[in-house]
Amino acid sequence: MPGKAANRAFRIAGATCQAVGSVVAGQGIAVILLCGDFGGLFGPSALGLILQASGSSRLPAYVMAALLAAAALPAVFFRNAEASIAFGKTNHQQ
Repeated sequence: MPGKAANRAFRIAGATCQAVGSVVAGQGIAVILLCGDFGGLFGPSALGLILQASGSSRLPAYVMAALLAAAALPAVFFRNAEASIAFGKTNHQQ
């Protein structure tokens, strides 16, 4: 049985599909998957090149940590905006 976070994510995803339409939602999912595929394709090679150039395993670890933090920033900043858009609220209704 899914937890609270999963239930909330399912409700937001369902409301977003209803708000924007299934075609646009499908295209959004495709873009997200494409970004993940590019990360899986280029990530190991890039980290290997950094490791080879620096000779230390610390720098690739720092690069991964920085990229992870950079990827989390949009989730932090747009967390409430995404839910508002999904449930059809504007800035005036919040």
